[in-house]
Amino acid sequence: MDLYQTSLENLQALTLNIKDEFFTYELKDIPLLEGINTLLNTIDAKGLKLTQKGFLPTKVVKSVVEVASTTADERFLKYQTRFYEEEHFSASLVRTVTEVLKLVRVQKGKLFLTKKREPIFNT
Repeated sequence: MDLYQTSLENLQALTLNIKDEFFTYELKDIPLLEGINTLLNTIDAKGLKLTQKGFLPTKVVKSVVEVASTTADERFLKYQTRFYEEEHFSASLVRTVTEVLKLVRVQKGKLFLTKKREPIFNT
């Protein structure tokens, strides 16, 4: 018996009803990871220039919010005309997670990719 079947039986013994599809989700089905991937793909070798206050540019925020929006963000997206990092939880969460995981570093007002980024997300 493989590890998957054993863990599924153990969870079912605890009366947790877990569908088999739960274990087959791909990373692209998770909005936060899609947002992280979008942010990392926008950073080139020269880095991504931040605003004067140190926030992400509005074009990047818009692309991140489109793929990684939270329920709260989705309600206002049809009315939204400006995309500031400090106004969208999903964009600020994506940036925070990438910095905490040390996938990006901030240096002289720019975001740069780190070497840790390579094995995690391949583009």
